[in-house]
Amino acid sequence: MRAFEFLTEGVKGFRNKKYRDGGKPDWYEKAVQLKTDNPRMSAAEIGRQVGVGTTLVLHWLIGKPDSRGYIYNDNPPFTQKDFPNIGHKKYFDGAKPEWYEKAVQLKTDNPRMSAAEISRQLGIGPMQPLIWLTGQPDGEGRIYNDNPPFTQKDFPITGAKIYFDGEKPEWYEEAVAMRKQGMIFPAIANKFSTPEKKISVGTISNWLVKGRKYVSGKLINPDAPFEPRPKAKRINTDLIKELILDPDLSDADIIELIADEKGNKIASQVRAMLPKLRQKLNPGTQVIDKTRTGSMKDPDITGFVQETS
Repeated sequence: MRAFEFLTEGVKGFRNKKYRDGGKPDWYEKAVQLKTDNPRMSAAEIGRQVGVGTTLVLHWLIGKPDSRGYIYNDNPPFTQKDFPNIGHKKYFDGAKPEWYEKAVQLKTDNPRMSAAEISRQLGIGPMQPLIWLTGQPDGEGRIYNDNPPFTQKDFPITGAKIYFDGEKPEWYEEAVAMRKQGMIFPAIANKFSTPEKKISVGTISNWLVKGRKYVSGKLINPDAPFEPRPKAKRINTDLIKELILDPDLSDADIIELIADEKGNKIASQVRAMLPKLRQKLNPGTQVIDKTRTGSMKDPDITGFVQETS
């Protein structure tokens, strides 16, 4: 190694010795042309098309130093501003997800619909509607849609509402009255849910049952009027059947309700057995037991869940 190379090899900011004479990689000209022809093309997409890593594209096209401080190109054709974080490479050409138009239509038809409800109806992540419909950057600062159809003002509530100084949800007093009349939590939740905003079973029970806490450990509602139900000595399989056959309840809702009514041990049993329980109760897949007597009896699931001590 020449003395000059030895002395400068580890100097921060000095050009990588392999290209000290101004040489360029064989893919360089193609990468420059791709970016010139497609100004919005990301470094990731250029790297994919020329067969090199994203970071290497940035080293050469904008002069970004590598992790050791070496500079590969001290006269780059582009700058960092030419490579804003424009979303995932799949959408560099302005393409949209397959659910995009439906999401726009849902919000247009229901101006008060929340991002959470849109995501629930479309089966996508909770942040995706905001990222695509309002242009909100993702967690890494990438922008997926630089010409969004809505703004953040169209989605004023993007998370759970926080209540201070004893404030309660607007449905609280009516929900308490319904529960006192014997209405179960799923029915109460369904009563207050709208196309724009779904009230979950867990939200209702968290506000009405004593002792429910946030992750931080703070009580959700110090004034909650109802005691948690004591663990039952016998399992009422009619309740389990009612919950499983309710088309509006997800498995998570069922487990939460079972835990509230019967305790965590029973809920764990039900969680493990839900697929079999659903199959047993599904008229389309059940095997008819011809040994049973009576007319049109419901399937018997008593033996599926055992009481634990």
